[in-house]
Amino acid sequence: MRFRSCALIAVSFVLATCTVFAAEPVPAATDKPLYAAEQTFQFVVTSDLYGGNRPGVFEHAVELINTLQPSFVMTVGDLIEGKDPAKKRGNAREAQATDELLNAQWDKFYVMLEPLNSRFYFVAGNHDYNYPSKAAVYEDRVGSPYYSFNFGRCHFLVINTNDGSGAQVGISLEQFEFIQKDLEANKDARHTFVFAHHPYFLDVPNAAQLPKKGIPGFIREINVNEQAWQRLEVALGDRPRTVFTGHLHQYIYASRGQGDYYVLATTGGGMKTGRPNSFDHIVLVTVRDGNPSVASIKLNGFVPQDLVTEKQARQQLLKALGKATQN
Repeated sequence: MRFRSCALIAVSFVLATCTVFAAEPVPAATDKPLYAAEQTFQFVVTSDLYGGNRPGVFEHAVELINTLQPSFVMTVGDLIEGKDPAKKRGNAREAQATDELLNAQWDKFYVMLEPLNSRFYFVAGNHDYNYPSKAAVYEDRVGSPYYSFNFGRCHFLVINTNDGSGAQVGISLEQFEFIQKDLEANKDARHTFVFAHHPYFLDVPNAAQLPKKGIPGFIREINVNEQAWQRLEVALGDRPRTVFTGHLHQYIYASRGQGDYYVLATTGGGMKTGRPNSFDHIVLVTVRDGNPSVASIKLNGFVPQDLVTEKQARQQLLKALGKATQN
């Protein structure tokens, strides 16, 4: 009996020892680097809401953005109608709205924006800012139309492209001075993101070479401001950058030597019928160790969480098996 007891004790000791010193399971994964949370972040960019707003689209985008949980959200402008729909449009410019109406439109936008869980950074579009009294309301309700900030060792520069005389298209010398000083002070950023409403960088036909009748206004705007944009490019130098703009309600991508340039389509604005690059979307930017990747996501590309519920799946199964639908 003593021998059997000793044997049992010995076996128990061996098993206990094996349990204590057994190797922990190794995660089954590839050998790609595992980035720390502080090395990776995401932000979302929304595009034009006005210029033919379609109710419910921006609100839907907010719901979808909340599921992505980005660090923050940017835009490229045109957030309010910025005109009086009761007035007829003049030949030269949109019918001006009263301060009271503009404030009511901003109130409406803030209501639409309130459910968004992430911080939202504003950019001024022509609908938001294109004449002096409208610009004054913008600065009162929103803040500065141009500014910058840093996040995740990257630099974010917001430009006002309605900074010409009378708040018309252009970039003022005062703003250029800010841009130059700002970029110089942040020359060590790993990546620079630029946000503006008008896509002055686009390579478009020269208006002087086109028939005078029917030249799109945006071509004139780009031609007039071509030199202004070149000054910005000089200030940016050879730093890696990504540029986001809007205004045209059409998605356009342009590759430049130092980075990627985008014209975004819409997030609820008027659509260009029949054009494959006119659609509602948001842009999800993932930055890993200073290197961005850009994913344009159509709003109808998201799958609703409750697309098929458990109850519906059960009913589908019963129907497939030829059984009566049950609750």
